[in-house]
Amino acid sequence: MKKNNLIYWILQFSGWGIYSLFLLFYSMQELESNAFSTINSSLKQDYFLFLTATVSGIFVTGIIISNVFRLIYFRFNLFSRKILFIVCFAVICSYLGALLQLLIVGGLKSLILNGTLFVFNWTNYLFESLALFIIFVFWNAIYLGYVNYYRVKKQELDQLRLLTEKNKMELMTLRGQLNPHFLFNALNSIKALVKQNPDLAQESVTSLSVLLRRSLNAGNADLISLEEELAIVKHYFSLEKVRYEERLDLNYHVDDSILHYRVPPFIIHILAENAIKHGVSKKNSPTNVDLKIYKKNGDLYIQLNNTGVLNSEIKEGVGLSNLRRRLRIQFDKKHTFMVNSNSGIVCSEIRLINFIV
Repeated sequence: MKKNNLIYWILQFSGWGIYSLFLLFYSMQELESNAFSTINSSLKQDYFLFLTATVSGIFVTGIIISNVFRLIYFRFNLFSRKILFIVCFAVICSYLGALLQLLIVGGLKSLILNGTLFVFNWTNYLFESLALFIIFVFWNAIYLGYVNYYRVKKQELDQLRLLTEKNKMELMTLRGQLNPHFLFNALNSIKALVKQNPDLAQESVTSLSVLLRRSLNAGNADLISLEEELAIVKHYFSLEKVRYEERLDLNYHVDDSILHYRVPPFIIHILAENAIKHGVSKKNSPTNVDLKIYKKNGDLYIQLNNTGVLNSEIKEGVGLSNLRRRLRIQFDKKHTFMVNSNSGIVCSEIRLINFIV
C-alpha cells in the first residue's frame, strides 16, 4: 500500500508538472511570435511572471482537485459499483473539476490583471473549461484503469493464495492417510512371518524400523531426491523379499545421473506396494518386478513393471487414488499417470512433463 501511494504521488506531480510546463512553453512560444515582437522587455517580463503564476495555479489546483476525486472514489467505495455508473460519475467529476480549476485560475488572472477577482470573459471561461475537462477525463481514465487493473490482479493473487493453502492442506491430509496405509501393509507382512520364521520376523522388524525412520523424514518434506525415494523403495522390497523369497525377482534400471532430481515423497513407493499387493501376493509362481527411472526429451519417466494381469474389476485402492490426487495438485497438467496391462505385464508409469530439477 505504501509503495502504491508513493507511485501515485510521483505520477501526480510528474503528470501535472509536465502538463504545466507544456502550457508555459507554449505560451512563451506565442510570446516570442510576431504578435509580441513589438512589446518591450519589461512588459515581456511582467507577462512571463503572469504566465508563471497562472501555470503554477493550474499545477497546484490540478493536484488538489484530482486527489479529491481519488478520496471520493475510496470514501464512497465507488469501485464496487457498475462500470456505467463509474464512467458517468467520472465524466461529471471531470467537468466540475475543470470548472472549479478554471474558476480559481481565472480569478487569479483577474486579480493580477485587474486588481480584483472575477472580472473576466465568461464565454472564454466556458470554452477553456472544455480543454481542462479533457485533461481531467484523461486523468480519470488513467487512474480508474490502473486501480481496476490493480484490484483484478489482487483478486487473482488472493485466489491463488487460497488455492495454494487449500492444496497444502489437502497434501497434508493425503500424507496423513499415506503413512497408516503403508504401516498397515508392512505389519501384515511381518505378521505372516511371526509363527513361520521368528528369526526372519525379527530381521523384518529391524528393516521396518529403518524404513519407517526414512519414511517419516521424507514425509515432512514437499520434495525429496530420487536417491532418497529409491532407498525407501529398496528397503521396502527387501522387507517383502524376506516374505516372498524366490517368488519375488527384483531388477533396477536407474539413470544415476538423475538421482539428485527432487520428486514428491512416496510416489515410487506407492507403485511398489501396488505391484506387491496385486501382483506377487496373488501368484504362486515367480514375479518379475522391474523398476526403470530415466529422462527422455526433457520428461522424467518412472516405470514399474511386474508380471501379471490387471484386474479391471478391482476398484483402485487408497494408495493409487492418493497418488493421483497428489500428482494433480503438485503438477497439474504437466504429468501423466497410467496403469495398464499388456502381454502378461502390468505397467505403472509416471511421466513428469518438461521436468525441471
